[in-house]
Amino acid sequence: MERYSKPYDYRGKLFVFDSEKEVVHNVFKHDGSDFERKYFTVINTAGTDYIILISGRMENATWKNKEARDELLWEYYAEIIEEDNALVAQAAEEFGIAR
Repeated sequence: MERYSKPYDYRGKLFVFDSEKEVVHNVFKHDGSDFERKYFTVINTAGTDYIILISGRMENATWKNKEARDELLWEYYAEIIEEDNALVAQAAEEFGIAR
């Protein structure tokens, strides 16, 4: 069995499950830059490199059950969107951009 799952698209965000550590990673396709290799963890699954943005705990049984998986991913997704919005608001304030 592969350690990492194939990327799973949930509402436009990619997630990869690490079955050894029972962790789900929100990932982004690695562009090959040295910057990403230096500052992010890069994993390879399905022949493609991805960088890990954030991670959260998920049991193997939850990952295998689509309904349970999607329920937990919804919580992670909501946190990601909340953080994205906070970062955009902070940047807008710092650069004087009206939202």
